[in-house]
Amino acid sequence: MGAEFILYALPACEMTAQRADILKQQLAAMPDEDLAEIACEYGDTDDARMRVRQAIDFLPVAGGQRDVADFYLGGMPYPLLVSGGLSWGDFPTDAACEFSLISGCSQLYAQLAEWARQDTASSPINVLDSTLS
Repeated sequence: MGAEFILYALPACEMTAQRADILKQQLAAMPDEDLAEIACEYGDTDDARMRVRQAIDFLPVAGGQRDVADFYLGGMPYPLLVSGGLSWGDFPTDAACEFSLISGCSQLYAQLAEWARQDTASSPINVLDSTLS
């Protein structure tokens, strides 16, 4: 058996301090059962909540990381932040781990998607221009 290629993605939105605070408030209000899958890997829901909170803190700088790229997929209403690579059962990048934690919380992912739609509507992306620069 060899390595497998794994790609993690999150909706790309402008991640302000205010938006990060909103995500943290949503996380704090999230029922424990919504964190059950993450808690399996981190011990309990308190530890899972702490790790997701750390992942939220990572979001404002995610776009500037070497292991993260902007990805424009035709038909998507917003761009994505992607990170990934070859894996032998571990996370292929540090960012992939953070993206996985956020993706594991559907409410947080949905909020990021909503903000990404709003940001894209207010500042449409010209995919051709962005790929040529």
